[in-house]
Amino acid sequence: MEHTSRISSGMYDAVDPVFRGVSEMIEERFNICYGEITVICGPDIRRDTREAYRRSLALLGSGQFAKALVVTAGCTSRRALAWAREVDPERIGEQPTKNDVVVYPCIGGKLCREITAIEAMIERHGFDILMINSWEFTSMHARYKDELLFALQRLTEEHRLTVVIFSHANGSPSEVGRIQRGTLGKLSVMAAKIVSMEAEEEMNELSTKRTATRIEPTPVRSERYVSIDGSVDLAELHTDDEHEYDEAATEDALEEELEEVALM
Repeated sequence: MEHTSRISSGMYDAVDPVFRGVSEMIEERFNICYGEITVICGPDIRRDTREAYRRSLALLGSGQFAKALVVTAGCTSRRALAWAREVDPERIGEQPTKNDVVVYPCIGGKLCREITAIEAMIERHGFDILMINSWEFTSMHARYKDELLFALQRLTEEHRLTVVIFSHANGSPSEVGRIQRGTLGKLSVMAAKIVSMEAEEEMNELSTKRTATRIEPTPVRSERYVSIDGSVDLAELHTDDEHEYDEAATEDALEEELEEVALM
């Protein structure tokens, strides 16, 4: 009965306006699906691991999450912790009671056999973000990978985890919802979103360039002269040489001046 109630609660979240609002905010700000599985395709294990740490900290900074667990596969725990120190040596580490982002090394391609221990950590310490890097090294063969897939699906549903999986595959958003040949396989069906890190970086760079080159409108400076008889001398109304002439602003200024003169 407990298992059924958890799933029912998860289904209710999909139509709950608060949940929907948080979900939209997280996806817009971080390009990650809240309470779902997101796959990020990166270039290499070092950059992917560092990105997993950075995104964990960014998600925690949103105020919607408590703690993040980062599973590192494909590298030694020594290297994983060294990269963690490069990002934030205070908040990232191995101690669940001390660190906001906890590093969990996975050695040997048997992550599916460690799900029980991971689930116990989630329940005991309140992890609500699970990052996995790299997907290719979590399972030594297809049977382990299938077992891991369904375990992650269950954890996401029962514990409302936000799961982010880093992979070296050349995935694209168009592949969401169908089985991909190669590394992702069935994962591309279970994932709510597939993101290319390099494409994302290119878009961010383009957005930054557009913001930097945006031309802001310059204020119009004008000198207005009123003759002795109270009329405005149009010949003397001009703009500073450093600013672009704004005809509409000039006409508005003229109308204001005429109103002032009329009140004299």
